[in-house]
Amino acid sequence: MAADDVFISYRHTDAEAVAALVAALRQEGLEVSLDEQRIDELAGIQAAIEEGLGTAKVLVAWYSAAYPESRSCQWELTTALVVALAQSQAMERIQEKVLAVRRRILGEEHPETTVSDWNLFLVLMGSEEKDSADKVFKNHLAWVLQAEPARLAGDQGWIRQMLTDMLKQKS
Repeated sequence: MAADDVFISYRHTDAEAVAALVAALRQEGLEVSLDEQRIDELAGIQAAIEEGLGTAKVLVAWYSAAYPESRSCQWELTTALVVALAQSQAMERIQEKVLAVRRRILGEEHPETTVSDWNLFLVLMGSEEKDSADKVFKNHLAWVLQAEPARLAGDQGWIRQMLTDMLKQKS
């Protein structure tokens, strides 16, 4: 089965409005998948959702007033959110493992290690993973604030300034 760019989750009462979106996306060259027959609320929801979402790169939920009243729509949206969360967590674990190897090879205070830790910190802050970001800060970046500025190399001085500015904004 070929990969679709977009899977559209919608309530069939909104089919006319969704058809205009589908036409516009297809005109832009995107492959679009949507359930054009109603999914039986009592049977086949999971199979239909897995078939539609399984090949899509992104889900677009046409979240109208009627959308939350549909069990199928709620299953589609929940399934997409669970998959996205699992993928995000898997990528964070991979990135953290790669950083652990870098720290062992280059050393905890190597400039390249600091830049990698900074990048992970920013990703976690941007994804609302504040607890994980705090751990990265405490375990791998806080030392930059206590280090003598002359001892810092590469981008470590800039990272120190960015951390200082962030802490000033919080207080």
